[in-house]
Amino acid sequence: MAIKKKKMTEEKSPGASTSTSSLLDAAEKKLARSPSVSPSMKGQTTEELIHELQVHQIELEVQAEDLRKAQLALAESRDQYLDLYEFAPLGYLSLTDTALISRANLTAAVLLGVDRNKLINARFRTRIAPHDLETWERYFTNLQQSDEKLTVTIMLKRGDGVTFPARLESIRLPGSNNGYSIRLAISDISDIRKAEMELRTSEDQIRLQARMLNAVGDAVIAVDPDHKIIFWNEAATRTYGWRPEEVIGHNTVDITVPELSKKDARKILAQLAKGEVWCGEYRVRHRDGHEFPVHVIDSPVFDAEGDLIAIIGASHDISEQKIADEAMRANEENLLRAQELLEAVTKGTEVIIAVQDTDFRYTYFNQTYKDEIKRLTGKDLTLGISMIELFAEIPEEQERSVKEWTKVLNGENVNQMVEFGDPGIHRRIYHVLHTPIRDHGTIVGAGEVAYDVTKQIQVEDKLRETKEYLDNLITQTARV
Repeated sequence: MAIKKKKMTEEKSPGASTSTSSLLDAAEKKLARSPSVSPSMKGQTTEELIHELQVHQIELEVQAEDLRKAQLALAESRDQYLDLYEFAPLGYLSLTDTALISRANLTAAVLLGVDRNKLINARFRTRIAPHDLETWERYFTNLQQSDEKLTVTIMLKRGDGVTFPARLESIRLPGSNNGYSIRLAISDISDIRKAEMELRTSEDQIRLQARMLNAVGDAVIAVDPDHKIIFWNEAATRTYGWRPEEVIGHNTVDITVPELSKKDARKILAQLAKGEVWCGEYRVRHRDGHEFPVHVIDSPVFDAEGDLIAIIGASHDISEQKIADEAMRANEENLLRAQELLEAVTKGTEVIIAVQDTDFRYTYFNQTYKDEIKRLTGKDLTLGISMIELFAEIPEEQERSVKEWTKVLNGENVNQMVEFGDPGIHRRIYHVLHTPIRDHGTIVGAGEVAYDVTKQIQVEDKLRETKEYLDNLITQTARV
């Protein structure tokens, strides 16, 4: 059965594309050149031919849909790549083999402060600070001779003339006609430079603080929240015997605290963890094993969020101080016993004893002296009171006493008879001895020992009067 060829016509809309018409024309021409009937179609019925054509039509429609989807995906991918390229955090440039800018993304234009159109076909060296041009030339020469990515840090110049530090990462890529191009990425490292400078400043401050801590006489030890030692100054080495490299990272309780004191140490650390400062005396252990007392001030350190980040302790050996304190207590006890003995010996006698410092203040007196002062001034004598204040209401006695004690405080020994009170029954006569008190050759006070010789003087006066009476009587008898 002969098959009539049906001519298919298609009405073209005014907006149909030229490419679609050309494709249709090309297809009709190719069909005209083909045999009128394909050998594979001979012997087929009209229904079979129509079915086969319909199958091919569906296949073409499916292929066309897949192609359309692929084209859309490709367009979307291209747009995404374009967005990534244009708005990347780094500036991207493409350079020719003569370092002309052939392509630039928006970030590069913003970093350099120049309109992108003005960057194209401009020499990249115009964007480099003058003092780094030589560095750039060496870098670009190395790029032309290497297949590896190379990095350099130089100062770039913005459109307004302001410079900024930048890191360049570049690689050479092959191009057409045996040529090549350079892909260049620009990073503004101003913040990094600032952070590095702040870090160096911080490190310098830390080193300065460490030197200052090494200069102090106290042992300074810092531990982290787990009580691991993180700082150990030179004084700590002198005090505890351990070197920093031997103790850093170790638990401070295991290093410095004797076994019997560890329970108390953990209580102190728990108190510090609460934010409380601890101060007091504590027994610690030296590297050689001997124990000794220290005075410690421990302070917790917290960060801005209030979290404990360290504990810093300053301590010093008080062994010598303890020995000195013990010796002072023993001296005070001996002095007290001596004073009690002296008081007991002079009690009920007419001997008076007193000691003054260089400011005329009483540092010791016995009961007899106190009673005599009460009799003379009507005041109760107490330790620390000034002799000048004591005799303020007796100017003559004040002047005489200050004059005598001043001589003694200047190094003289005074031995004299002193009369107190008005003539009569209140009259008292003392044999007074004043002597300076020295400490390693330095005068620190003066002492007075006085004996009441009133009765002795009275007897001597009576004997003298009697002798004069007898002498007169003998003279008169001889005349008769």
